[in-house]
Amino acid sequence: MVCDEVVARFGAAKEPTLREQVAKALNSRSAALVRRWREKEDRALLEEALDSARKAVSLGSRHYNLACALALSGKADEAFEELEGCLERGEIAWSHVDGDAESKRDPDPDWNDLRAHPRYLALRAKYRKE
Repeated sequence: MVCDEVVARFGAAKEPTLREQVAKALNSRSAALVRRWREKEDRALLEEALDSARKAVSLGSRHYNLACALALSGKADEAFEELEGCLERGEIAWSHVDGDAESKRDPDPDWNDLRAHPRYLALRAKYRKE
């Protein structure tokens, strides 16, 4: 994967622009691993995706990929902590998570298993635009 090459080559860089590119590569790697996990249902792929997302956040990346990887991993409390932080910081809109009929946006499938969770419902009540 090209992402792996970027991380291997520039992962220890101190320069902010390079660190940003490494974080983007890690997020791309995480997303690619989640796609592969969906095909193969290999838990190791999901753990790798989670690890890449955590590393991306440590480099200053947005937290939404991490929140999604946590949700898919069954780590609901951590997932909701990250998701709420994303919403509070304005990194994403609630419609990105829950869908929006007006903009014809489908709900993010990463949250499907948690949509009935009380914390999800509380976030929906807080952030959904009527």
